Amino acid sequence: MTDASDPAALRTRFALDPDVVFLNHGSFGACPREVLRRQSALRERLEREPVQFMLEERPRLLDEARERVAAFVGADAEDLAFVPNATSGVNAVLRSMKLEPGDEILVTNQGYHACTNAARYVAERSGARVVEVRLPFPLISSEEVGLAVNGAITKRTRLVLLDHVTSPTGLVMPLDKLVVAIEARGVRTLVDGAHGPGMLDLDLRALGASYYTGNLHKWCCAPKGAAFLWVRGDRAGDVHAPVISHGFDSPR
Repeated sequence: MTDASDPAALRTRFALDPDVVFLNHGSFGACPREVLRRQSALRERLEREPVQFMLEERPRLLDEARERVAAFVGADAEDLAFVPNATSGVNAVLRSMKLEPGDEILVTNQGYHACTNAARYVAERSGARVVEVRLPFPLISSEEVGLAVNGAITKRTRLVLLDHVTSPTGLVMPLDKLVVAIEARGVRTLVDGAHGPGMLDLDLRALGASYYTGNLHKWCCAPKGAAFLWVRGDRAGDVHAPVISHGFDSPR
């Protein structure tokens, strides 16, 4: 067992370039060597018998992984699905929405650009619009965020897209208060938790958002392409995968 208090020893557990001081786990975390070995073993297992692996072993392995991730983020496994990254999860929710002309999607000026783009694309196709809330910065208190966001909600607001940790500034949004207040007004909340898993303690059941998506390839140091989308039980019928395939009419 590597001593976590010894940086030099801990570094040997990663395949990082020794000449680089790698700090940006917030974009793409580095995988420990143990994770890389497990990934390679699964790849080799797939190639030994591709059909058996894809049709028989893969579903079971995904179910087992989903159970473990669900326990880690405070969710029920049946409410969670794997996606390639948090932006894909945001797209799945946004592109499943049925919007009408004049409807509004609320975002903030500290939102992740890719997800704001997705919101604008979806809104424009249906005659809806994206409303951008400017968050005060630097903040004096978390109440300033609540006042700005709640003050921008109107009777036409259908969804509020919130970052859990903002990419531009690293601000941890006060979701415990924000989500409760927004959902109480009958407006859905979609949390882009790209940086949440592994950085913050998560309890998605307690949070109560309609939708939450998070990356596992950042602070959890999982392989690239590991992320999840959580949909609250009563919203299960709202969301479909962006790519419709065999599982679309599956009872599971």
